[in-house]
Amino acid sequence: MGCGVLCYLRNAHDGRLMAGLEGQDAIVDLGLTTSMQNERLRQGLEQLSKRDVREAFAKNARNLVDGQGARRIVEKLLSQVPAEKRASL
Repeated sequence: MGCGVLCYLRNAHDGRLMAGLEGQDAIVDLGLTTSMQNERLRQGLEQLSKRDVREAFAKNARNLVDGQGARRIVEKLLSQVPAEKRASL
């Protein structure tokens, strides 16, 4: 089934990335680590305690993340290597 993710943010860049995932019901954003709140954590845990919510979050996350990111990075890096050198890799 997958699992729901409770996510604390380290910085504003994380916030921009996680806001998109939260907006698509793939994670629960708990805010910045510098301003952690017990009540927000409790709410996030309560939200993900519901099986149907976890199932929906897992489905949404699978639709967003295809697991092929590392392959795409390697392909991009290899595309920068001249063809004659790629053959020896």
